[in-house]
Amino acid sequence: MASEEQGQFGEPFVFPVELGKIREFAKSLKAESSVWLSEDAAADAGLSGVPMPPTFPIAAAHWDPPPAPGRGGLDLDLRFILHGEQEFIFHGPPPAAGAKLTGRQRLADVYEKEGKRGGSMKFVITETVFADESGRDVITSRSTLIQTGQVVKKEG
Repeated sequence: MASEEQGQFGEPFVFPVELGKIREFAKSLKAESSVWLSEDAAADAGLSGVPMPPTFPIAAAHWDPPPAPGRGGLDLDLRFILHGEQEFIFHGPPPAAGAKLTGRQRLADVYEKEGKRGGSMKFVITETVFADESGRDVITSRSTLIQTGQVVKKEG
């Protein structure tokens, strides 16, 4: 199941952290904190800029990052794909508006296991590491996709 490319990082892509996009994202989540909406509120809170909300790195997908090496050869059937988990690990304070991050994706793991209701399941874990302009890793995003072997049946 694993390929020679598994674990290798793909081509880098740029993810600009834009103030307007942070505001849109925070408003879409009905965020109560004004630090994600206003530079003044962020400054009043002692922050150097408007920080990205904790789940904002998911927006990097809209920048069309190149696929992780090895992922293309997995022969995934999108009819049976579930988004199983998403994890964001910040290696310090969240980047603020104006930051320009560089992301690199890799295929972290692929494994199969038997499901209780849907036969065999394939788990595909991708990881995207974002670095700031100095090259320091600031965020790691891990995504788990699950391909069921068939349509999952409802119990009972």
